[in-house]
Amino acid sequence: MTFEDLKLLPGIRLQLQFHSVPSIRENSRLIGYHKKESIILATPLINGSARPIKVGESLNIRLFSNQANAAAAFSCKVKHISLLPFPHFHVQYPADLVTDEVRKSTRVDLTLMASAQTDSTIETVTVVNLSTTGCRLHSNNSLGHIGGTLKLTLKLAVAGEERSITISAQIMAELEKANTKGPAITYGLSFEDLTDKQSLVLHAYVYYMLN
Repeated sequence: MTFEDLKLLPGIRLQLQFHSVPSIRENSRLIGYHKKESIILATPLINGSARPIKVGESLNIRLFSNQANAAAAFSCKVKHISLLPFPHFHVQYPADLVTDEVRKSTRVDLTLMASAQTDSTIETVTVVNLSTTGCRLHSNNSLGHIGGTLKLTLKLAVAGEERSITISAQIMAELEKANTKGPAITYGLSFEDLTDKQSLVLHAYVYYMLN
């Protein structure tokens, strides 16, 4: 797969990892690109000011392509820097990409507060495991039983931007604790009738959590 195969649109968010500070990942947006010449990116801001960047500086770039339904990454160097008409910079056009379609079976462990709505109640729950097709969560109160359905609202941060999605889900597993310490019930949910947008947000979030 080549860079143009990703069919990226201007404005898509990217994650930057400069080799000079490998422990920090910064957010940027794609401005555009000239095939086989350079890619133009918005300069990340620090406290409202453009981040200092040097020509020749090396960095890794990660992104998620909605059109290709795949995560992609590549390494490059800064070619040109400009502050006008706004802070932006050019990087080398990648000869090679590392791509990976996020598999449905891929799961990430996390602690994420969410909202679960049934026919009779709305409960605050804690999602502890998430994939692109389902999740495991803890609830202090009953959300129903196996075979029942509910609406799960998740707020997921992808490349620095929070996305809120409400998903229909079916209860596939239910486990009540014998004691009262901690959450009373653990549920396993399977997501149903995902829209393209919901699926893409989940794929992107799982990918960024894995990396």
